Amino acid sequence: MRSERKAPRKRKKGMRLVALAAVAAAAGAWLYGYGIMPIWQGGMAAIASDKERYSLDISTLPGEYSMELDLTDLSANVGRDLYRHGDQRIWLSHLELNSGLLMACFRSDGTISWSGATLASGLRHARSDSGFGYTLEARMDVQAAGSVYEASGTGMSGINYRKGDMFCYFLFPDKAAEEAAKKEGKALLVVEGLQLHRWSAGRRRCGGESLNGRGRPDGSERIRWRAVRRMRLGLGPGASFLRIPYCACRGSKPQSSPGRAGA
Repeated sequence: MRSERKAPRKRKKGMRLVALAAVAAAAGAWLYGYGIMPIWQGGMAAIASDKERYSLDISTLPGEYSMELDLTDLSANVGRDLYRHGDQRIWLSHLELNSGLLMACFRSDGTISWSGATLASGLRHARSDSGFGYTLEARMDVQAAGSVYEASGTGMSGINYRKGDMFCYFLFPDKAAEEAAKKEGKALLVVEGLQLHRWSAGRRRCGGESLNGRGRPDGSERIRWRAVRRMRLGLGPGASFLRIPYCACRGSKPQSSPGRAGA
C-alpha cells in the first residue's frame, strides 16, 4: 500500500519539475528575445552596440567645468567630481606619474535601463557601418603657477565599464612646468566640449519586421498584437497553461495554441 501511495507523489513531483523547467526556459527565451538579458550581463555596452533596438543622439554640453587639484597630496584628489548633473558623473579615478609626467584619468558614469542609456563623457562614441568607435573630444586646460597649459590626451577606453568609460590626460607639457606647479601646490583643471550620449529604445524586432518602442510599425506595415500566446506544458489532463506575450506581424499566419479546444 505504501508503494502505491508514493507513486502518485513521485509523478506529481516530476510534473512540478517539468513545469518549473518549462517556465525557466520560456522566461530565459523572453529575456533574451527582448534584449533584457544582454543588458543585465553587458551593461551600457550592450545598449550602445545594439543598433536594431536603440537609436543614438549625441550633443555637446555647453560651458566649462572645473576642479581644483591639491598637488601636495595626489591621492587626496581621487574621487573628486569634474562634472556632475543628476545621475551623470565624471570623476577623477587616477592621478599619478606615468613616464615621468603627471597623468590624470577620469571615469564617466551614466545611467542604464531597459529603455535606453545616457552618458556624459569626454569621449564621443559614434556608430559606423563596421561597428562603433570613440574619440577624445573634450579639451582640458591646466591653470597653475600663473600659466595655462593645454593637457594632452594620452589614453581612453570604449564603454568597458558597466555604466561608462575612461579617458586620460597628461597635465603638463614637461617636467619643468610640473615642478613649478608643485611648488605652488595646486592647479585648476578646466574642461569644455563634454559629450552627452542618449541611447533610446526606438525599434524592436517582430518576426523579422521592425517596430518602434511603442509597438507601432515602422513604415506602412500593420502589426497585430495578441495579448498572450498560450503554451501548454504537456502535463496531462488539467495541466495549466503558461502565458507568454508576443506579437504577430502582418502577413504571418495566426499561430494556434496547442491544447484543449477553446483554450
